[in-house]
Amino acid sequence: MEINRRTTLIAGTGAVLAPLVGLPSHDAQAAQAIADAQVPGLLRKRIGEYLVTAIADGYLDLGQELFSGISKREIDELQTNTFIRPGPIRAAVSTYLIQKGDVAILIDSGAGDQLGETAGRMHGNLAAAGVRPADITAVYLTHMHPDHINGLAKDGEPLFPNAQLVVHQTELAFWTDEGNTSAAPDFVKPYFLGAQATVRSYNGRTSVFSGNDSDVGHGLRSVELPGHTPGHSGFRLSSGTDDLLIWGDIVHAHSLQFARPECSVGFDVDASTAVQTRRKIFETVASEGTLVAGMHLDFPGFGHVRAAKVGYEFVAQPWPYDL
Repeated sequence: MEINRRTTLIAGTGAVLAPLVGLPSHDAQAAQAIADAQVPGLLRKRIGEYLVTAIADGYLDLGQELFSGISKREIDELQTNTFIRPGPIRAAVSTYLIQKGDVAILIDSGAGDQLGETAGRMHGNLAAAGVRPADITAVYLTHMHPDHINGLAKDGEPLFPNAQLVVHQTELAFWTDEGNTSAAPDFVKPYFLGAQATVRSYNGRTSVFSGNDSDVGHGLRSVELPGHTPGHSGFRLSSGTDDLLIWGDIVHAHSLQFARPECSVGFDVDASTAVQTRRKIFETVASEGTLVAGMHLDFPGFGHVRAAKVGYEFVAQPWPYDL
């Protein structure tokens, strides 16, 4: 119903007050329990014939010292300009579920129970969406960092018993290479060992793709986005006139990296290439008007990129009230 002066007058005072009848008294309201948790972290939207659900896994707080190519003073200024108190940078951790018919594809799996209490909430939110782990037919990986794969397995057992893992062949080769594992600094070795353990838990149910714009099935095409990791990839979903690019970890710090694409994060395997990739994909999606979603953009992460006086800016998509 459209609310305007005319409909308000027609409704009359009685109709306006009617919803207030039967409300509990102030004392009764005061006795009610106060919620101590957020509502389930879910947002659904249609992309053509597909239903895409953003699923929150939680968040990670990243120290300012992890970001290079930018001074602390500049970081403080950019945070202040976006109404964020200067200090640790809060990065959302999100996953995306794509459904059509009997197909249920999860893009990344979140942080599991190994990166602290602020993340690892994906499985609970997936259940709130009415989806069982056994319903997932495939998990497509943007890359194999812990906050993207730790939700796949626990104690050597797969948490998605019917799912196939799908990952860029360069990414899989990098993290499962024994030479890379041996040569890695001690603080990075767990990344390699964790990726290898995850692959073993799926007991051969891993398939690879290669190349840019490859058909990886179910309406999805690959987008090579190297730098953050060697095989870091996005997935473009096209259906009818709708188009969505899920771009993984192009951005870790919403408040910094749109304005300053040259700002890189310490998790980048090849920071120089990551910066080049970020600039290129910003330019592409801004010129095309492509809808994007990112794992570390403020949840739910859907929006558009546009050129600004300095760098770029992200325009979050309005809340979709209907599907």
